[in-house]
Amino acid sequence: MSSLVHLARNPRYPTYEKLDQEDEGSPTSGRRVKVYGPSRSHKRCLLYSAVVFIISSIFGYLLLLLSTTHTTGTLDSIALTLGLHKSIYAVVIDAGSTGSRVLALSFHQSILDDSLKLDDELFIEQEPGLS
Repeated sequence: MSSLVHLARNPRYPTYEKLDQEDEGSPTSGRRVKVYGPSRSHKRCLLYSAVVFIISSIFGYLLLLLSTTHTTGTLDSIALTLGLHKSIYAVVIDAGSTGSRVLALSFHQSILDDSLKLDDELFIEQEPGLS
């Protein structure tokens, strides 16, 4: 009868080696137990999973980045330089005890998706004087 000892190389994939032989006349005497580790197919599966995770992470990041931007496209820029866009203006006035503020905004309406694109803004603030 032989005794097997656990070699703690990797706790997930236990490996064993035969240390000694008590029964020298047995047909298995002199043989060593193979040292096993992760199989080739398991390594391939882990590699495939890692590649899929990295590619999907990059794709998700780019999708998030592109969906949050509100920029002017090339066709919209050409229409803006040719004067084919519709200009829209907005003024916000805040007059209170802490002062007066005016915010003027200039937009143009995109010819692609009818969304408003900010062209320019002007902010003026007047602090109240001492009375």
